[in-house]
Amino acid sequence: MNSQTFLQISAHGKSISLLELLLLLTALAVACLLAFQAAMMVIDLIHKQLDKRNRSTENIRREAWVVEVRERLDIRDNDMPLKDTTKFATTADIRQKLHNSLVFYNGIPVYCTNNGESSSIKIYGLILNESENSKFIKEIEYDDPKLNIQSPRIGYVNKTENTVVYLSRIPSRQFHIGLTYNTVEFRTIVGTKAEGFKNWPFIPQLHDSMIDKYPNATNILNRLYKPANKTWSQAFTRTLAFGFSEQSGLKLFHKNTPIAYYNSKDSSFKSIREGSSLVENILIKHGLKSYAP
Repeated sequence: MNSQTFLQISAHGKSISLLELLLLLTALAVACLLAFQAAMMVIDLIHKQLDKRNRSTENIRREAWVVEVRERLDIRDNDMPLKDTTKFATTADIRQKLHNSLVFYNGIPVYCTNNGESSSIKIYGLILNESENSKFIKEIEYDDPKLNIQSPRIGYVNKTENTVVYLSRIPSRQFHIGLTYNTVEFRTIVGTKAEGFKNWPFIPQLHDSMIDKYPNATNILNRLYKPANKTWSQAFTRTLAFGFSEQSGLKLFHKNTPIAYYNSKDSSFKSIREGSSLVENILIKHGLKSYAP
């Protein structure tokens, strides 16, 4: 037998040609190369997923950081500059600025109207006056010292017992000084567009929000954080609210930005941005437990 043509495999006593051996080794090398390429693709995919997760976490932390900075600088989105409440050139100006607006009268949120023919305005309460079965309060002059026509601060309004909406003033040039339906946008707690109030502005919940009347944070959790409630949201201040869904769990939101997660194991809240004194102070102020590792 020609030694250059055949090789002896002693384990089985069989002979294969050198060409067959080369083909076998080539196939083995190709298989190893394909396996290596597949492994590299898997590693690359894992790296991309990790990068995506890290970017998402970093974005959340950055948002929480922005919230904290803005709070520290005392910047409020819905605050408007003080207006001159005594100088209107004509009765038409009074109507243009105040008609159908929400303002404050003697510390109470009111809805005002003007017919454009006089300097007087009619004011209405946002809730029914049970003694008179009417929302009408009185007719006053536009320069009444008890009338505060500075645009009211707005934010979370508990639309129902388990649904909250976030109100913000539309950032565009407006003729009205007070707050009107057309100058407000409505958002859900996760930032998507929400349906407005059908009977605007005569809404008890809106009245409560404007005078800072909200349920207690712990009472909200005791009432709503139950297995039977699959999705819910509820505010306990103008800027703070809880939001829960089966997919995301329970979170604490500040102006529709999540700032803390709920840890059901010890009923505590863990700040998204570690070491945030803002979140820590919020939890302490409202009687909520802070996560301790």
